[in-house]
Amino acid sequence: MYITFNMLKEAIIEVCVEILHDEYLKLKESTTHGDIFLPFTYYHTIMPDFFTSFPLHWHDEFELIYIDSGELSIKIDNINTTVKKG
Repeated sequence: MYITFNMLKEAIIEVCVEILHDEYLKLKESTTHGDIFLPFTYYHTIMPDFFTSFPLHWHDEFELIYIDSGELSIKIDNINTTVKKG
């Protein structure tokens, strides 16, 4: 099963509409990624084993996650999926 950007976006929206509007706005990530001339930022991150989840957030920018080793368990539309490297 491939996870598309739209599937992820829809899953986040579905969860967020259940939250009060003010609370939803608090979940927006405020970090600026890149700038108007180059709206791109690269982050190399190594997730420690004890890091079992990532805080719910949203932003206007596109986000791509690439796994170069190990695997990632992700839940979209209440469907658990394991994504492996590559």
